[in-house]
Amino acid sequence: MTNKQDKVNEILGFIPSELEIKVDLPSKGLFYKGGVPSVNVKPLDFEGEKALLNVHKSKMNPIDLVLKLCVEGLDTDDICLIDKLFLMLKIREVSHGTELSTLYACPNCAFDNELVFDMDQLTVNPVPDDMTDPIEIQLPKIDKPAVVRLLRVRDSRFIKNTEDILDNMWRFVTSIDGEESIEVISAVIKNLPTKDRKAILEAMFGSSYGLETKIKVECENCERVNIIDLPITEDFFTER
Repeated sequence: MTNKQDKVNEILGFIPSELEIKVDLPSKGLFYKGGVPSVNVKPLDFEGEKALLNVHKSKMNPIDLVLKLCVEGLDTDDICLIDKLFLMLKIREVSHGTELSTLYACPNCAFDNELVFDMDQLTVNPVPDDMTDPIEIQLPKIDKPAVVRLLRVRDSRFIKNTEDILDNMWRFVTSIDGEESIEVISAVIKNLPTKDRKAILEAMFGSSYGLETKIKVECENCERVNIIDLPITEDFFTER
């Protein structure tokens, strides 16, 4: 007698197997205890999609929830942003394929364009082998060294918007010109030239590395060429 699971497998037999994949991280695992150069990524399954729909009932960031559900081999709270965006892409790929279809409003004429592109075409920049966390940078305007640590998933609550990021920059600066006092660092940051604050932010986010999220597209209506950010929200993990 055929059991229920055999019947289920028979009905779903035409669907390609959704297997987890092993991916090499842009960070090369340099910033994780013991070194974790690669992790396993699995698709967002039925239970995961239900959890994502109900995430508003908790205080958890939906993107961080997806990481917990789909990434194995690393404490997801410890993931740096250099790896986070890359892993979001890989979760989307293994769940629904490399083609992404989404809408974007042209900033020039407000026309809603349908954007379809292959995510395999996006560039991923790995970090250099000698990069460390925290990293020392030179503040260009005041010409003083600063030691800055990378943002991690656990830091998401401090970077919800631009105001939060600016208010919490001091949390990610270990020292400025050798000074380690939190009070001094906070006061210095508030009085830094804009170019120096930008240098700190770029170090915090690891902006030079990982997934390049800028996409160049032409508006179908006004033909203006726009550069937009890859739309990574909870909707990114569902098919349209």
